[in-house]
Amino acid sequence: MDGCSSGENSHFASALLGKLLKKICKTLPYLELENPLFNLEKIEIQNLSEIILEKLFEEIKITQNNLFLEVQELVSTCILLVYNDLNKTAWVNVSGDGVIAINQKIIVIEQNDKPNYLVSERKL
Repeated sequence: MDGCSSGENSHFASALLGKLLKKICKTLPYLELENPLFNLEKIEIQNLSEIILEKLFEEIKITQNNLFLEVQELVSTCILLVYNDLNKTAWVNVSGDGVIAINQKIIVIEQNDKPNYLVSERKL
């Protein structure tokens, strides 16, 4: 996570995203109790990444409502990498502007500080 230049106190948003991601990752094993079709060991990393991001955006919305926060107080760049250690594959999702390197290839993500931070497109 990294602050966003167009945000207000974006260090808060970055720290909040980190705390929420920690919570989400710790609760992933319990999703099987809610949904018997969910299997953490067999899920594709792209699907897992999308689930994590959807839950993150849900948690941000809840926090925004609970703390009466404006969108400008919640914007932050988030680069999420989900890695499968068994088959050595990774999936990267980016919300905001950022730079990632994959196999010595530099990829610049430039959304002109206008990404749709608080919208999740995937429905479970």
